[in-house]
Amino acid sequence: MCSSDLADFTYICQVFENIYAVAVAPNSRYRTLKELVDYARANPGKLSFGSSGIASVGHLSGEGFAHGLGITLNHVPFRGDGQMLPQVLGGQIDFAVSGMGSSAGSLRPLVVFSDTRLPFLPDVPTVSELGMPAIPPGYQGLFAPMALPAPLLATLERGCAQAVNSEAFRAFGLKVKQKIAYVNSAGFTRRAQDDYEYKGKLIRELGIAPE
Repeated sequence: MCSSDLADFTYICQVFENIYAVAVAPNSRYRTLKELVDYARANPGKLSFGSSGIASVGHLSGEGFAHGLGITLNHVPFRGDGQMLPQVLGGQIDFAVSGMGSSAGSLRPLVVFSDTRLPFLPDVPTVSELGMPAIPPGYQGLFAPMALPAPLLATLERGCAQAVNSEAFRAFGLKVKQKIAYVNSAGFTRRAQDDYEYKGKLIRELGIAPE
């Protein structure tokens, strides 16, 4: 299997922040985050949560959340949200930590990993309101191979900015439950590096082993 490094890519622009949430099935016994956390405190290791894989954003968000609250959760990794959602809906797993774009319309979010409330989920609290740092979301944008010619990069960057600022794109963002957040090439490059370093440090601190 080949491996890649941050320097293997040109970061053209960021368009979305894929915000993650603690989300339960619509018929879950847990109506609020407090109910879920209270049960976890009283029953260490009994609550299970699913994510899209070991060291995924969902996994790191869930483990960081548990660590911050001093609770113990049982993580169940899947190969993508498509495999995980039926297990949460069927009650085999207590909750998911997934991106809102994946679980929108299927699961009921109890808290979002964000600094501010989301416009499409105004009644759902954020982890920041609990006094916990918000783990960086999934950053979505346009990439190209390394050493993209500067004139071509500039053209693509301008086109990206125009598209993200269009009414059609903003309407699409609301529809798919994604937080629109344009960042230019230089900023996206720095953000990718910071994210790589932060999540690598978190993986080491939590003792997460690769599959």
